[in-house]
Amino acid sequence: MRSPTFRAYFSGLALAALLGGLALSAQEIRQPTLKVLKQKREEYQQSMEEWQNGDKNLELDLHTRSRDELLKRIDAEAVRTKKLLETKQAYFETLRTYYQEQYLRLEGSTGSNAKPPETREDLQQHIDSIGREYLELEDRIKRAPNSAVQEKMLRQQVALEDLQKNLQRQKALVERWEQAEGGIAESRKAVLANLRSIMEVLQKQEAGSAETTKQMDRFYESMRESAGTPTRRPAPVTVAVSPQSARLGPGEKHQFTASVTGGAPAVRWSIRPALGSISDTGLYTAPASIAAAEVVTVTAAGVADPNARATARIDLAPASAPPPPPPPPGGGSPAAITPAAGVTGSWVYLKHAPNTPASLQVQLVEKDGRVTGDLEALQVPKSMGLPATVKFSFEGPKNGRLRWTLQGRKEAGTVELNLANGEMELTIRNDAGGVIFDDFMSRVAGK
Repeated sequence: MRSPTFRAYFSGLALAALLGGLALSAQEIRQPTLKVLKQKREEYQQSMEEWQNGDKNLELDLHTRSRDELLKRIDAEAVRTKKLLETKQAYFETLRTYYQEQYLRLEGSTGSNAKPPETREDLQQHIDSIGREYLELEDRIKRAPNSAVQEKMLRQQVALEDLQKNLQRQKALVERWEQAEGGIAESRKAVLANLRSIMEVLQKQEAGSAETTKQMDRFYESMRESAGTPTRRPAPVTVAVSPQSARLGPGEKHQFTASVTGGAPAVRWSIRPALGSISDTGLYTAPASIAAAEVVTVTAAGVADPNARATARIDLAPASAPPPPPPPPGGGSPAAITPAAGVTGSWVYLKHAPNTPASLQVQLVEKDGRVTGDLEALQVPKSMGLPATVKFSFEGPKNGRLRWTLQGRKEAGTVELNLANGEMELTIRNDAGGVIFDDFMSRVAGK
């Protein structure tokens, strides 16, 4: 079958004009024989089959093949379409002239010499031909690209349906006449009335075959102009979230904003895990109680394109520790409070969760509020977007984001370090803000 766009376009333009050629004229009436009518019908049906079996992939290939090849295919398709238009118009014009001649012949006959204008078999061939056209149009209506084209084709279908009903009625009247049911005068009168109805249906169609040919010529000319040119692809939709990180305590709020390029500005906010809440405008509220340090990922996804998304990180911290207890009775000092250990030392990843490196080790040195480090990862999965073996160094303030860059490659981003309960949370991000790795490391040396 043809592609939906081409079929709908053709049917919307061509069918009105091809049936439009059926309107009666005041010119001298030709008298085509039944043999000529059958020949015209067969030529039309053959050209329809050739058109249907034509270049089915022309529109699909219009922007992917060479221009010279496409121009030859377009010309061949234009020839098939022109032949279909011409043979279809010739068949319906011959049908119109045939019925007009039958009407005049029957109207001029009287008495016993009056005979049915055609046999039931002849009528059935006309009915079958119109029926095939009706079904073909019904298939096109289902594939219509818009309601305007569909409405136009529905009107043409109603006209075909009226024509088919009148031909079926004509067949029934001829059958009664042949079987001598009722008088000859009464049968002749009924057949003449129905012939007038048939011609009235045909007369309602507007002539416009010349305009249809021009429109089809413009259609193929448009295809020739665009043949071989690449299809313009829309720019990808991207989302960015600001700020990229925040640190909050119990019940605190923080406003995130999202910007969208290449699409509608609306986004849908979500958090993972479900700690706290976030509004439709990106206002995050931390839970009223935080027992231990937690990390929440905030995601903004485009409404028009849910695959376009960006994330931000929230570090949730429990409430500050209470003041030290008063000195015990009788003097003395309270128990000493041991400060948190630094990050200096060797750290390894022992969990080996899915989609993480088989081996991950970090060497850190903390001095004067700054941290320098070296990271090495082996058997890195493709899902991380990095080479199979990764080595890089980083440096920066202890409580900030440390920059990293793969030597000789474009990959770069930041590293974040957070100590909690004797473990260190290592978060690696790329420059797009995406989280590449986020999990806890275990210290194997240093303090």
